[in-house]
Amino acid sequence: ERAQKANTRNMTTSDHKATNGTAEHASWCFGRESVVSAIEAVKKGEAIVVVDDEDRENEGDLILAAQLATKDNIAFMIKHTSGVICVSLGSERLEEL
Repeated sequence: ERAQKANTRNMTTSDHKATNGTAEHASWCFGRESVVSAIEAVKKGEAIVVVDDEDRENEGDLILAAQLATKDNIAFMIKHTSGVICVSLGSERLEEL
């Protein structure tokens, strides 16, 4: 419910079911389809979860388009993550700041 309020797509491993070596995907998948789906979600202002490899940091990041950010999804990110918000800026804007 909180994720829906923050306009965040819920992507959990419980949604993934393997059947006879093929995968059925409820809300997430691997490969090109997951990338296309993630891009479309970000375009709509939804936050997506991107995770790295278990053998690496084994963590996930919430990512959303800054120009579509709302106070609700920023509050969700602060409350339900480490609270660190990272923003990508070009060198010109960094110099201005």
